[in-house]
This record gives sequence, C-alpha cells and structure tokens, in this order.
Amino acid sequence: MIRVVFVSILCLVTLVPFAQLEEAHMKAELTAHRARFDTRQFKRTGQKYDLIYHHLKMDIDPGVRYVSGSVVTRLVAEEDNFTLFSLDLDNTMTVDSVTSDLAISYSHLGDEIQISVPSQSKGDILEVEIHYQGDPTQHEEKAFGYFFQPDGPVAWSLSQPYGAIGWWPCKQQLYDKIDSIDISLTVPYGNIGASLGLLTGIDTLADSTQTYHWKHRYPVATYLVAVTVSNFYEESHYIPLSNGDSVYHVDYLYPAYKPQADTLRWNINGMMWAFDSLFGEYPFIKEKYGHVQYGRGGGMEHQTLSSMSNLDYNLMAHELGHMWFGDKVTCATWQDLWLNEGWATYTVSIAHEFARTRESFFNYIRDVQNNALEAEEGSVFAYDTAQRGILFTGNLRYAKGAAVLHQLRWEVGDKAFFEGSRAFLADAELCYGFAHTIDFQEAIEKASGKDLTGFFDRYIY
Repeated sequence: MIRVVFVSILCLVTLVPFAQLEEAHMKAELTAHRARFDTRQFKRTGQKYDLIYHHLKMDIDPGVRYVSGSVVTRLVAEEDNFTLFSLDLDNTMTVDSVTSDLAISYSHLGDEIQISVPSQSKGDILEVEIHYQGDPTQHEEKAFGYFFQPDGPVAWSLSQPYGAIGWWPCKQQLYDKIDSIDISLTVPYGNIGASLGLLTGIDTLADSTQTYHWKHRYPVATYLVAVTVSNFYEESHYIPLSNGDSVYHVDYLYPAYKPQADTLRWNINGMMWAFDSLFGEYPFIKEKYGHVQYGRGGGMEHQTLSSMSNLDYNLMAHELGHMWFGDKVTCATWQDLWLNEGWATYTVSIAHEFARTRESFFNYIRDVQNNALEAEEGSVFAYDTAQRGILFTGNLRYAKGAAVLHQLRWEVGDKAFFEGSRAFLADAELCYGFAHTIDFQEAIEKASGKDLTGFFDRYIY
C-alpha cells in the first residue's frame, strides 16, 4: 500500500509539466477545431486542377475587424476541355471581382467561387486574381481573430482544419499542396506583418502604412498558411547545426514579453540541433524557422513561423517537431492526425532526452504514458472524424500517439526506429507531400525487418 501511494504521489508531481502543455496547448487546439468539424472535403463544382502558386495580398489593421485584399492563383488544368473550376471562400466575405487575361465569368455561391474560362487543354496554365473584403471574424470557426495585449492590438489567423476559407480564397483540402506562395501584408506603420518564408522587402507608403513582402518556396498545405500583425519587436540569430551549417531563426514577440523571452528563446538551439541530427536536415533550411506571438492559447505549427502564446520549453519543442511531422510530411486525412500530433508530442520527449537530461526525458515520457492511460475510449487512428470533440483530444491523439511511438521505439530498437523515421520523411513520394499511417508503418518495417501488422493493429487501429 505504501508503494502504491508513493507512486501515485510521484505521478501527480511529474504530471505537472505535461498537464500544463495539455491545458495551454491541446485544449486550445480542441477549442479551435470544435466549431465546425465534419467529414466533408469541399466538393467543388468544376474540374480537377493542380494548384501551383498563390500571391496573397492583404491590408490588415490589427485594431479594425476588417480585411481587404486579393489573391493571385496559378493552376494547371488536369483535364482536356477544362472550362470550370472553383476555389473556397466563406459566404460572409465579399468577392469584388475576379480578373484574368482570359475572358472569364464567376459566381460566389455559398462557400465556393465558381470560375468559368474558355476551353483549356490538359497541362495548360491559368491565372486569375480574386479581389475580396470582409470581416473574417464572422466565419463560424473563428479562424481569424483580434486580441489586445498590453502594448497594443494583434490580428492573427489559425486555419486548421477548415478555417482558411474564412479569411482568404483558397483550395481547402489535404491532397494538393501549394507549390509556392508570396504574401504581401500592408499594415499601419509601427506594426510588423509576419508570415511564411523569407522577408524580401518592406515598402513604406505615403498613407503611413508599410507592406511586408514574404516569399516561401516550399510546398505548403492550405491550413499551414498564416498571417499575424502587431507592434512586435524582433530578435534573430543563427542556430548552429551538427554538420557545420546553420538555420536562421527569428522571433516576433510582444514588447512586454521581452524579459522572459531573453532567456527562454535560446532553448530553440538544442532542440533544432537534436531534431536536425535525428530526423534529417531542417525541412525549410533555405528560409527560416521562427515564432510569432498571437492571441490564442497554446501554439500552431504554421510553416516556418509557429504561432505561440509563449515560449514554454515543451510548447517550443512540440511546434518545432511539427516542421518535420506535419509540415514537411502532412497527414493525408484527419483520420491520420496522430502522425502529426502524436509525433510532435514525442519530439518533446526527444528534446528532453538529447538537449536536456535523461532524467527530464524519463519524467516527461512517464507523464505522457500516464496521460495515455487516462485517454478516452477509442483508437489512436481517428475512424470517425465527425466526432469533433474527440479528434483533437490531448490524451488520445497526442499523449497516446506519443506513447505508442515510444513503445514502437522499444519494439524495434533505436537504430531501426530512427532510420525508419528518417526514411519516412525522405521518401520521394511523401516528402513535402501527404502520408497515411500505412506509409509510416512500411518505413519502420523496412528499417527493422519486422512485420509490424500486429503492433499497428493493436496500438494504432
């Protein structure tokens, strides 16, 4: 009895760090996804096309609940006699015009912009520009928000899973990544407009505004595109890697947060070094990795620039881990969400193991396992994605997913586990694309020489 009481007390003590992450991160994500989660992919009118480029241009004042702008969209027809295609935009937003070098017509019906074009052949490239405006906070998922921090207002976006259509015209899905994107944010002077990729220039305009120009040249899933605007201060440095290379790192943070950030931000170095060594080169090494503060709890792994409520160690490691598991290789369906969230949670334990101490690693993984034991009934694999209250539940998809990965590592050994994980991330058919659970299983089977059907049936499915 004394032994049982002791263990229970130990569990309560060591649960604190993971519980804090769950409270600040997982429950925040659950709230973000609760509003309108169902199984539907957007069933567009029209024909199949490959989305190859966007230029998103937006005017954003963080003190005003209204945006205006345009999106240049370039696509490749995937059918002969291509005459009709569509993009997604919530009906609370207004389409002012759609322009093109072609003679086109359009309509905005429900959540869909339907665009008719003269007949095109398979392989032809088309380009249109959609001009739009509206209050993005009217979208029921609240994917675009405003927040007042001590130093001033903040405007931010968080689209996962179905919120992108609430603030910009896009192709919202999990099968066709945007090959490259430019983002131009015009904001009041004294603010910074932060987004994906590299900052290529800042234009100061006559009306006391500035335009921040961002260039991102890696494939990106629609839900990982984001914009954030506030009177941030900027800190940057280069993170050294084990091979002698480095990654440019930048933080956009609230001025009042500077005293904490001056110490906390440096923890990113050890995490990046560990992940880059174990999982392969940082996926966006030619551009950057960074953090931007925003008005929600927890964080979100927006590509190359994670949105963060704070620079908590576990939160930083979780979002950085997503750059490999979720951004470089993205779950192909929301049923496979554990490939994103289970893996990102497990990378936190790896950050403790390789960048801190073995003791902190064992403490964290024990907390993960304890939370997994408390998971709601159900599998790590999400059979019914319509159950929005379950999909992003921390104990099931995050903690249990991470606990299963730790068990798999023990099952096949470190060498096969990390070799297989690197192979999964480097697979030419998956790299900067989408993956199902079976793809990961096959990569570990090949590295280990073991048939893992029983393991995945038992612990994942």
